[in-house]
Amino acid sequence: MSAQKSKERILLAAVAEFADRGYAGARVGRIAESASANKQLIYYYFGSKDGLYGAVLEHITARWAPQDVGATRGPDQVRQELAATLDRIARAPDEARLILRSLMGADADPRPVAIVADFRRRVAQAVSRGQGTGYFRDDVDPDEYARTAAALVIGDALLGAASGDENPSGEPIAELVLRGLAW
Repeated sequence: MSAQKSKERILLAAVAEFADRGYAGARVGRIAESASANKQLIYYYFGSKDGLYGAVLEHITARWAPQDVGATRGPDQVRQELAATLDRIARAPDEARLILRSLMGADADPRPVAIVADFRRRVAQAVSRGQGTGYFRDDVDPDEYARTAAALVIGDALLGAASGDENPSGEPIAELVLRGLAW
């Protein structure tokens, strides 16, 4: 197996372990077992538990990064950007749980807070662009609406994971958010 595949398996196992148990409760041995990897290999790749946690947060940050949906910003593009962002989060409930743990203060690290802040900023920008095109109501505060959207999508991801939803999608939440914005 390639080194890249091994690292990916370790990162996925680490996301689940840190989401389930937090930083303090997570054990490198359990991560190794879950990833079918040697514990020493984890230390070789990541240096320490802290290095692994940092790599997990970098992995999440990269996955949640915005995707360009085109230069024009009409209503369809705004909707597509919003739905794509929400969909990425809905398909990653372990990542959402890990971030939620950090937001609740269980694990003090500024990176998860920055991930949510960036998500909220992108949603607020999409709402502002929609307002600029006349597609969205202008009596809505984009920042407050972005906060609501973040709460909806993280909550939906957590509830979907708890109920065993194997086909999560951000589409229903995007529709709900967009309906509240439309004239």
